[in-house]
Amino acid sequence: MPLGCGLCVGKGRLCPALVFVGNPFAPVNYDQLLRMDDELESKYMDRLFANPATCSTVERHLQEAQRSRSPHAFNAQMLWELCFRRDAAGRTVLEVWEQEGSVGLKNDEQVVMRARAQIRVALLEVRRFTNLETVEAADLLAPGQPCLLVRDRSLTASSVRFTTLLAWIYPLPWFWRAFGTALEIPAFDALDTAEVVAEIVQHLGGPTDEAGMRRWLAEHFVRFADAIFAVSVLRRRQLLAESDAKMGRAVYELSRPFSECAKVLDRLPEVEEDNLAEGERTEGFADARAWLDPSDATGKKSSNAVLGRVLLGQSHWRLEAFGAAPLEELRRRFEAQLGDRVRFTGQRLDDLAVRLAEKEPKIDETLVPPRLRQQESKVIFTVRRSLRRYTRGDARLRVGAGRHPRPRGRRQLVHRRDCRFDRGPAHPGPLCTDRPGATSRLARVRALRDARPWARHATADRYHRS
Repeated sequence: MPLGCGLCVGKGRLCPALVFVGNPFAPVNYDQLLRMDDELESKYMDRLFANPATCSTVERHLQEAQRSRSPHAFNAQMLWELCFRRDAAGRTVLEVWEQEGSVGLKNDEQVVMRARAQIRVALLEVRRFTNLETVEAADLLAPGQPCLLVRDRSLTASSVRFTTLLAWIYPLPWFWRAFGTALEIPAFDALDTAEVVAEIVQHLGGPTDEAGMRRWLAEHFVRFADAIFAVSVLRRRQLLAESDAKMGRAVYELSRPFSECAKVLDRLPEVEEDNLAEGERTEGFADARAWLDPSDATGKKSSNAVLGRVLLGQSHWRLEAFGAAPLEELRRRFEAQLGDRVRFTGQRLDDLAVRLAEKEPKIDETLVPPRLRQQESKVIFTVRRSLRRYTRGDARLRVGAGRHPRPRGRRQLVHRRDCRFDRGPAHPGPLCTDRPGATSRLARVRALRDARPWARHATADRYHRS
């Protein structure tokens, strides 16, 4: 058999061409595989419209998917029409094409076509990075099975360890390839990701067995993506609604001279100097104090937990605290120390949770299962000081020529971090698979840069471009 024919692949024997450096399926020729995969897309589309009986229906479905707001719609619809929808004889488009002799395809393209016919939806959990292009991932829909070697630059660059993705994958001789778009599944408390997927599928009327769930996800990929987004938004709304996300301000009028009130305040061990913002100076405040939180501190003055702030003006002082409960506690302690030297004039609470909830996108709450509406997590807001202010007479300061002061004897700690890819925003959009043409080193670096989470809309295939 001649080298490079590719006809042995998938037929129970290893072709000698697979060890040839010029073979497009060898890992060293990944760019060549991407180019061939891209050239095949036009042939796939031509084959979809080759049947006059189904041509108009397929075209209508693809046009509806293209007009959809979901970035997954077109890719999911194309794969469903190509690899999953069956005719009256129970055959898919690719199966019919193979039985007719794979007309119009070269040997290597036939190998890719047969591999594409095995495409499936997998719930991938990244376990290990082997290089900048390949990860080892476990398919959580098939527990107990060995990890899969998945090769995709965009997926690798956009993931960290234990990232979970709902992706389209198909097998090749050395690795599995990801295709189209992928949906990142966020973590929900202590719930297992596979349980979350099964709960949503069952809630939406899908089966619970592995084969049935994979086919249901292939047919309803967009609906499932909408459900995941709805769950995330609804749970975030609940967290904000149950939190004390309020900015509180209370104003007091001075009944005694400013200097007398300031001396009383500065004698307190839990009160330290603080910096004024430019806008606060414009309002007429001359200085500021930070009131440390003894309940969260060790009793030392070095604690950085802050109960609230006191803005000092010549005739009026203002207390500020994040949360209604911290503001009440700050008022109680402030009035206990200042007594009749100050007189309360009013307060205001700005509910930040309501403002954030108003900016949340609209969702269909019927997509959210009852079990995923329940959560044990709570949001607790605390305020801490990032920098300590040292006085000029502090003996612990060590000032050198051209150096910044720092406490004597304290070393600068350099924290070693794992090699991780930066995370994007909460809902950056879909992860898109590789695009061909990155042959040079510079082009590969640019391809990895473009595949970062904040540029996930720069897709690989030519059917979904932003």
